[in-house]
Amino acid sequence: MDPDLSPFRPGQPADIELFVGRSQQIERVTQLVRASAANRFQIAFLTGDRGIGKTSLASFARYLVERDQTAATSHVMLGGVDSLDGFVQRTLEQLIKDNSDRPWYQNILDIFGSRIQSVGLFGVSINLQFTPAEMDEVTNAFPEALRTIQSRLDDDRPSLFVVLDDINALAELPEFANWLKSTVDAIGIHRTPTKVTLLLVGLEETRRSLISLQPSLARVFDVIDLSLWTQDECERFFTTYFNSVNGSIEPAALQFMAEMTGGLPVVAHEIGDAVYRATAEYPVKLADATAGLISAAEILGHKMLRPQIVEALQSERYREILRMLPTGPLTRRFRRSELIDRLPPESVRSVDAFLRRMRALGAIAQDPDRGRGAYVFTNPAYDVYFWQQSYSVRNGLRSSR
Repeated sequence: MDPDLSPFRPGQPADIELFVGRSQQIERVTQLVRASAANRFQIAFLTGDRGIGKTSLASFARYLVERDQTAATSHVMLGGVDSLDGFVQRTLEQLIKDNSDRPWYQNILDIFGSRIQSVGLFGVSINLQFTPAEMDEVTNAFPEALRTIQSRLDDDRPSLFVVLDDINALAELPEFANWLKSTVDAIGIHRTPTKVTLLLVGLEETRRSLISLQPSLARVFDVIDLSLWTQDECERFFTTYFNSVNGSIEPAALQFMAEMTGGLPVVAHEIGDAVYRATAEYPVKLADATAGLISAAEILGHKMLRPQIVEALQSERYREILRMLPTGPLTRRFRRSELIDRLPPESVRSVDAFLRRMRALGAIAQDPDRGRGAYVFTNPAYDVYFWQQSYSVRNGLRSSR
């Protein structure tokens, strides 16, 4: 297969045209946007584990509300932004940029007047320049800025939908948490309706961090939680993507690939891409899927695990323990006693060292819900990687060394 024609997109948001599943969560987002068009400000928090597809869902929901002319939209990526001023400026600049090809673009530009230092070719880059005093004013008057922008839209766009993605760094700032609560309060008491939906996107620990800094935020967010894909959703994902390039998959290969994803879209894309490259002709067979898994597991290890964890797993004695690890895709939990029962006597001596090493590296933690000697993987991607490695070794697909 031509690798340049792979339909899979490892490490990138899913292709809009091939988006699979999440119907309940998508419907919830679109309900919020419709409510905002009826003069009700909405703020939601889209949460879930790493690799669960939060950005892809937010992007797809944005596409839907734009297509259905429910709202003007913007998707603001906030990775690396660690100040309140930086957040406000990034958001406003991206909002202008994302609407550069819309009829109301000039209306939005006119709001900022001389503060627009430069506009790139076709509006693909925007640079707003504020004095410190103006920056303070814009930050404090952010709700009014959103209302003003929304008022400049065409009549067929009754509201504004803004995705605030990757807010993990901001969630550690008390000033951001307090500003967010004040912004919501200011919108709530204002006489003029704010036809805006804000969708924050982040890890569950990010949401909890915001709440710990400003407890009142606990009742502010409409929480949309992404769970793991089911086996059926995983199979539909692979079927849809291979069908998009006129490919097909044998049932045994399809079931195997779906099981090995552990329900994580990010893993599914890596496996799908690796299997696509390992397949000489359709249909995809179990041997193709197995070869792809071996390749994908190595890629996932280097992408998703810290180098120290990958290095530790190269030890012969740790590989022996890994081979017998009593876990499966996304069980996330195991007991020391279960592991010892599976190992030969010569390997038992290394179990505690293995567990200490994995705990020190942050791959596992003690499981407080199950008591002493119980462990849980700290990241579902770790569980999937360990399972893939264990499966490969047990089935003779690679050396235990």
